[in-house]
Amino acid sequence: MDKRRLYLLGGLIVGGITVLMLYTQEQKRKSELQAMLNARAMRNIVVAKKSIPKGTILTADVVGYMKIHQQRVETGAVESHEVVLGKMTVVPLNKGQQVTLSKLTDVVQTLSNRLPAGKRAVTVSIDKVSSVNGMVAPGDFVDIIGSMPYPFQQSGKKDTPTIVTLFQQVLVLAIDQLSTREEMMLARDEEQSKVSSSAIPAFASITFALSEEDAKLLMFALEVGKIRLLLRAPGEKASGSKEVITMDKAWEKIFSIKKVAPSSAPQVEVFRGIDRKLEALDEAK
Repeated sequence: MDKRRLYLLGGLIVGGITVLMLYTQEQKRKSELQAMLNARAMRNIVVAKKSIPKGTILTADVVGYMKIHQQRVETGAVESHEVVLGKMTVVPLNKGQQVTLSKLTDVVQTLSNRLPAGKRAVTVSIDKVSSVNGMVAPGDFVDIIGSMPYPFQQSGKKDTPTIVTLFQQVLVLAIDQLSTREEMMLARDEEQSKVSSSAIPAFASITFALSEEDAKLLMFALEVGKIRLLLRAPGEKASGSKEVITMDKAWEKIFSIKKVAPSSAPQVEVFRGIDRKLEALDEAK
């Protein structure tokens, strides 16, 4: 082999080695750059160290940190446990689950702190209340309508069904254990996601703010009849009649039919000795 070919072959080998080294360095640089970008994309997010039941006040021993890629970070997630310590969970959290602000509430917003002065919290089973699911949320104001018999069994008289407005502008404190509209909406969304349905989830109880005297009246109304709720517009003042609607008044209002009292039969005075007595006059005689 002549020298020219030998030099050419050597040049090719050196050039190939140089290209390989440059390619290797470029790949290494790209890998380091990607690792740096990945490290920047990772965020230290507060998560549950263990399963946390609903209604738990968060402390440092139940929350920790986990590096999570920013594309998987949930809305409302936090990077400092100081933001969530002292808050209460409104839904249960699984181990490793991100602690988001939508799943927490301030302890100062618990039911007793939201109760107006002079009022009592009265919880009623929803199966005793009509027009609740999907219509009423915590913070709403409602009128409570009672449906019950009147008068009660006395002297052989038959009960008469009546409808009456028991209370107006009553504050709804909670639905089940949910004391804010946001908590209720979150619970509804989670329930619907489980069943993959648009059906409204069923709630078990509703809590009102009433005076002690009104609370007793409500309990009595539930013992002898049923109640219904009428949702009020925000800021609307209590107004309207508390007139008792009986069957006769219902006929009168709906059909303009008044119940006419039967005319009394003519009477005559009958004397038997010194005894005086009124007797109906038989007009057929």
